[in-house]
Amino acid sequence: MLRGTLLALAAAGTIAAAPARATEYTLFANICLPDLAGAATGHCPARALLNLPQAWPRGGTAVALLTAAPVPDAPRDPLVAALLAENIAVLEVVPATLAPAAEGDAGDAPAVHPVAGLYRALVALRRAEGAGTVIAVGFGEGASAVLEAASEEEARRHLGDAADRFAAAMLFRGGVAEFVRGTAEVREWRLAVACEAIRLAAGTPATGNESLIWSDACYARLLGRARPGIAATARLPQ
Repeated sequence: MLRGTLLALAAAGTIAAAPARATEYTLFANICLPDLAGAATGHCPARALLNLPQAWPRGGTAVALLTAAPVPDAPRDPLVAALLAENIAVLEVVPATLAPAAEGDAGDAPAVHPVAGLYRALVALRRAEGAGTVIAVGFGEGASAVLEAASEEEARRHLGDAADRFAAAMLFRGGVAEFVRGTAEVREWRLAVACEAIRLAAGTPATGNESLIWSDACYARLLGRARPGIAATARLPQ
């Protein structure tokens, strides 16, 4: 697996988790998003930026992050920073980069639907990077594809009977958050850690106390229970 610190990307401001505290101990890799058709051409159809906490283990939790563009975003960045702080890897999926021009053409490659792009990210995280649990997260208008990607019907249409599935989906837009449980088998404490990461972003100028409400909703929708009084889940090993 290609890993390294992509200083040029960081300097260009293309990393979603902009706060220095989130990226100081994070590795960055530009990884391949494979064609779901599985054609072994040796050509990578698209790439995406993986934000990888240094202590992240194979089999750990990862997020496929769908946003309109890889630029600093005030409401999004504190949440991404919190995910990284909880040892959750973040792979940035940007629709504009999902269908780059094929070698030798005029740049007329057809657009890839965001749902298909999310499944490419899922396959890359599970099969190439070794992620155990993968959550689809979307920010802003146009990111509702993350909710579709969590359904078994869509998963079967794109992936067939393959074992790769999203464990959950989270959508943040217009100050409102939505949470959907996916169909992948997952230990509930992994989802609890993701819900706690949302809570960690509370109190920033961008999120205010909204993330406290979002965290409670995350527990209710994904785990079917209220958040424990003491955040004992936040630092469980991955």
